[in-house]
Order: sequence, then C-alpha cells, then structure tokens
Amino acid sequence: MSGGIIEGFKKLFTGKNILAKHTFLVILSLLIALPAAISNINTQAGQTVDTYKYMYIEYPLLGLVTLVVSYIWGLYFIHFLHNSIKYFVWKSTQTDENKVNALDIMPEINGKLFSHFWEYVAMTIIWLIYIILYIAITVILGCILAASGLTALGIAACIVLLIVLSFICLISMPYIFTNFAKNYELKGNLNPLLLFTYLPKAGVAGFILVLKYLGLAILYSIGLTIIIGIIAVAMGVIFGLNGLSKDAISGFFSGIPFTTVVTTIMVYLSTLLGLAFYYAVGNIYYNRIMNAQEPAKEITRETSEG
Repeated sequence: MSGGIIEGFKKLFTGKNILAKHTFLVILSLLIALPAAISNINTQAGQTVDTYKYMYIEYPLLGLVTLVVSYIWGLYFIHFLHNSIKYFVWKSTQTDENKVNALDIMPEINGKLFSHFWEYVAMTIIWLIYIILYIAITVILGCILAASGLTALGIAACIVLLIVLSFICLISMPYIFTNFAKNYELKGNLNPLLLFTYLPKAGVAGFILVLKYLGLAILYSIGLTIIIGIIAVAMGVIFGLNGLSKDAISGFFSGIPFTTVVTTIMVYLSTLLGLAFYYAVGNIYYNRIMNAQEPAKEITRETSEG
C-alpha cells in the first residue's frame, strides 16, 4: 500500500549518506544495548525491577547513558517524522516528481539533529506525566469499586480500562508527536484530551496500522529469535569441535560481548521497524488530519534535513 510500512522500509535505504545514517543508528543501538547487557548480567535475577535498580540507582552512569541516547534516538525519530510529513506534502502539491523523490527522509547526521531538543524534552515529560495520571485515575477507580465491596468488579474494571488505555495510547500518541514534529511546536500539543480526540481522526486506518505493526513486531521477534538460536547452536558446535569446554561455551554465550551484540542487532532492527511504522503514521496524519485542517499547505519552517 502506498505510504505504508513496506514503502517506509524502502525509504530507509534511499537518499544521500545512507551508510553514515545507518552507522549512526547502529552506534545508538550499541549504546543502548551495552548498559542493558551489563545490568542484566550483573543482576542475574532476570527481573526488570532489579535491572532498573542496578542501572539507575546502583550504577547511575549506565542509566544516564541510556537516557541521553534514548533522547538522541527520539530526536532522530522526530526529525524523520518532520521529513516524512514534508514528503507527503510535496508529493501532493509539487509537480516536479524528481524534486519530490530527491527529498531525503532519513535525517542528516549533523548539528541540526539536536535542534528543538528542549521542546522535545518538554513534550516527552509532560505527556509522561499525563499517562501516569491516566493510569493513576484508572487504578483509583478500581480501588473505589473494590472498597465498595465490588472487589471482583473493581479488579476486572481496572484491568479492562488499563488494556483500553494502552491501546488508545498506541493509536493516538504517534499522531500527537507527529503533529509536534510538523513544526516542532509545543502549542496545541499539550492538551491531555488529545489522547482521545486523535482517536477518531486516525480512524480505522490508524487502528489497522497498529495491528500491522504489532503483527510485524511479533513476526520479527520470532524470526530473529530463531535465527539467533540457529547461529548460537552452530557456534556452539564449532567451539565444541575446537576443544572448548561446555562451561567456556556457556560463559561466552552468557557474557557481555555476545549479549551486547545480540541486543544491538535487536534494537537496530526494532528501530528500523519503528521508523517504517512512523512513516506510515505520517501518511495517515497528512491525509486524514493535516489535510483536513489546512489542505495543500506546505511545511516551510524547516528544511528537508529537519
């Protein structure tokens, strides 16, 4: 489908300086994967809470690296979204097809990537607070029902509402941040009710896109797990044939280097899937939301490099 996830994947590998751009994404993936690998191996328990405690409390430098890299990663997504919207605007309004196709959607790796940093920080913090408040309201409602003697109903209502809220967030949040990415403005993007007003605007197309994304994410996870498993078995056989003991082989596969490499690959491929998804979000946003509000207007505030 035009403007869909598959087309988005193709756009990730077209344009100038593609090798440099993907190398940058791999480095970001590595810098996210390494602290996670160190924390997971050193906690041993395999509990997310223990990992976060190790990363953000016991060794906060690991958490700081993860936080900083996550924001850089987010800035890349925001500039990618801006360029995606511009592409769809140009595709609809420009008559020069060569000019449209020459527009790079993958942002350049330069100082402009860090522009609008504080607006993005404010946007993420405020919306994180909103989501926490929504979750708190849902839990409080369940507690009120439970305290009224309707314990089973309270628990059921709380679970159902949290599931519904999660799905609303999956559908609406991408369009809230896409509207922000259009001109990098906080104005008009900080109303907590936007979580619900964007739902009908995205419509069935937004719902189907999320289902496609979740389906591809599941297939990707299964496929990657199988491939990594096959590679691990093959490497284990090779190591065994070369005289390495079972303990040495086990130590290699559970060590920081191997875990970091595997996690880096998973983060990088997840990033590509996420970018392709947001390309499709940009298409729906332009056609169903932006075009309905301000048809045929071109984004003029920023260049194609974001």
